[in-house]
Amino acid sequence: LELQNFLADQGIEVVFFWDLGIEPDINDRLLWNQCQREGLALFTDNRNREGADSLQATLDDSWQEGNLPVLTLADKRRFEDEPN
Repeated sequence: LELQNFLADQGIEVVFFWDLGIEPDINDRLLWNQCQREGLALFTDNRNREGADSLQATLDDSWQEGNLPVLTLADKRRFEDEPN
């Protein structure tokens, strides 16, 4: 929640899977494509190359100038474990 508050303080609206009406287990390729269609930058802590539809594989074969970025959080637990 602290990370969400920080982003809100910066004027960044956070949208979750349920806000878009999609299942959290959607594959990375479909998620990235949906974010591009919706005009959303993808903010994730899960960037890997585990298969043809992984986020890294998707970026490698689909990225083009003008696409919205993927922002990767290195250690989500760090934000969850920090005291208030």
